[in-house]
This record gives sequence, structure tokens and C-alpha cells, in this order.
Amino acid sequence: MVKRIGKKDYISLRKMNVDDISFGMKLKSYTGWNQVEADWEMFLNAGGENFIANLNGRDAGTVTSIPYSDHFTWIGMVLVDPGLRRKGIGTALLKKSIEQSRVNGPVRLDATTDGYELYKTLGFRKEYELVRMVRKSDTTDIISDHGCSLINENDLSRVMNYDKPVFGADRSFILQSLYSRNPEYAFCIKKWDSINGYCLGRSGSQYEQIGPVVTERSEYAMELCHAALQKCLMKNVVIDAFTDKSDWILFLEESGFSAQRTFIRMCLGDLKHKGITKKQFAIAGPEIG
Repeated sequence: MVKRIGKKDYISLRKMNVDDISFGMKLKSYTGWNQVEADWEMFLNAGGENFIANLNGRDAGTVTSIPYSDHFTWIGMVLVDPGLRRKGIGTALLKKSIEQSRVNGPVRLDATTDGYELYKTLGFRKEYELVRMVRKSDTTDIISDHGCSLINENDLSRVMNYDKPVFGADRSFILQSLYSRNPEYAFCIKKWDSINGYCLGRSGSQYEQIGPVVTERSEYAMELCHAALQKCLMKNVVIDAFTDKSDWILFLEESGFSAQRTFIRMCLGDLKHKGITKKQFAIAGPEIG
């Protein structure tokens, strides 16, 4: 794809590959985002269409997509070189990603407040809000007993099956990837040998991220979070939480977290597989869902 935007300016798009990860890391460092190289590798291996934008021969931006079966596709990592913004690069990336993704059904994303209006013009509709909660490493940890077990390989397939109806699609590849990277943050709650909730986490460049947190009840979510936090002593931690659960948000605040910013979950198209939001307490990340 080549798009002329001025007398001398051309935007071209090509597929992203592993050699482009260093460029993606460079762009994300400008924004202060939390991704590491392993995250980019996960995006590239998830089966979606990922693109690099080039302006007049210079790499200028990125976009990633993750197809969740034929239920919906997740768009993320829309990044543009700060020195090349306002030239239509981000819009060109989005439109290309949407064009490719809509073949498989609805398209979803988590928008920042800055990007919300742009996504609305492209036809996205608001679903609900999320809030990024951050805890700095010098916060005193609340240590308590919890009723959670570390997830083992035998549990993992059951966790994936438990997750499917709650998330609204099969994301086994993502869960397997997160578990493989940081099994120390992987906990589940078992009642009568059934899975009643789980959490995962991953190490980032600035924070340890806890999520997803998926479970039946708020108290289970708190137990899972406690268990993971005990593995994060003296580290910065971030949780992208659902805002519709006031007791959960209060728990995070009492555990030393404070709100940093909000995200707006949005969808383009008719979403038939909405998942069960009352069982979702934290997401894996805005670039993943």
C-alpha cells in the first residue's frame, strides 16, 4: 500500500517481522510504554497482520493485531515516531489493520482518551471503561494468607477452558505465552477440584503487570492479587482494572495502588461474543485485551 499525502510525501506499509522489533522498541520507549521484546514476539506469533509504516523511505509507525478465532480481532501498538506525527501515518496504519481484521468479524481495541475521538470517526463504539492502577516499589506491602495455588502444567488447560466463555473467545496462545514467561505470577483458585478463578502476570520494562484476573467473586480476585503481589516485592506494579467493581477498586487503593489513566474499550462491528464482564477484574493489557 502506498499513499501520497503531499507533493513529496508518501506513506507505504509493509508487514512487520522479527527484524522490526528493535524499531518497535524504539517507538514504545518514546511513549513510555511497558512492552519488552518478548511482547513483540508474542504479537508477531499470534497469527495476525502486523504492519510497519514508512514515510519517504523512513520507518515511521507500527500496528499489531491479534485474531481471537473468528469472534473478534484485537488491534494494538499503534505507534508513530513523535517527529513524524500529524502526517496521517497513524490513520493509514489503523485503516489497513481494520481492513485486514474485519474479514474475521468485529474489531476491538482499548483506546486512550487522546485516541478516542479518532476511533469514533472510524466507526468504533464505546463498550466500557478501564482504569490503569499503579503501585510504586516503595509502597508497604500488605502480606496476608491466601487460598490460591500456583498454576502447574496440568492446571493450565483447565484455566484456558475456564477463560474462554468469560473472555468471549479462545486466547490459549496468549495465556500460554504469559504463563511460560512468568509462571511465578500464575495462580488459581480451586474449589472441589474445579477452577474458580486465575491470574497471570508478566514482566515489563517499567512495571510488573498483573493480569488477566478472571474469577467468580471479588474476594477471590483479591486473594489472587495478594498472591501475585507477594511475588512482586520491591517492584513497580501495574493493573488494568475494570471500573464497574467498586469493592475491587477500593481493595487496590488500600493495597497502595493509585489511578494513572483510563482506557475506553471500543468495538467496530456487531460483537456477538461479548464475554462475561462480571467475572473479569483485570485485563492482560490494552494491546492484548
